[in-house]
Amino acid sequence: MFCIGQYVMYSYFGICRVEAIGTLSFTNDSQKEYYTLRPSYTTTNEKIYVSVNTSAFMREVITREEAFLYLEYLKSMEVKVYRPKKQHVLKTYYQEVIAVQDITRYLRLLKEISQKERLVKKSGKKLGEVDLKFYRLAERMLSEELSIVLKEPLECSKKRLYDIVSGE
Repeated sequence: MFCIGQYVMYSYFGICRVEAIGTLSFTNDSQKEYYTLRPSYTTTNEKIYVSVNTSAFMREVITREEAFLYLEYLKSMEVKVYRPKKQHVLKTYYQEVIAVQDITRYLRLLKEISQKERLVKKSGKKLGEVDLKFYRLAERMLSEELSIVLKEPLECSKKRLYDIVSGE
């Protein structure tokens, strides 16, 4: 069980802060407890209500020490660019990588798509929409988590990731 004030990674919503735990007056089941989550990087007053017994993906954020270990791992990570001929195969591949919601797989995906971008730029082309969509998703999930645990602005975390995957 998570605690009020704790940051969690919740599904594709990203980093959220647990604002409350308890029953909700506007539901039919007054006995069921919910987490009230507020996405950390939203400009709205959006709240997410998640049953404490949910099977949806939710985990504690990594620690500061783990963040630096993951960044070092990203620097040394070797990846092979996946380039199927059909876009729906590529999309399915990316969806399967993202669905696991594992930080190591996000790092791998970020680095893989960055390498792919360098390859296609050499031939005078741009990344496709599928690649861009999943790059942005992995970048968002990683940079949000790094920003929270390293206590730095989101843009600094994005730059940190970009510098590593671009080899700078």
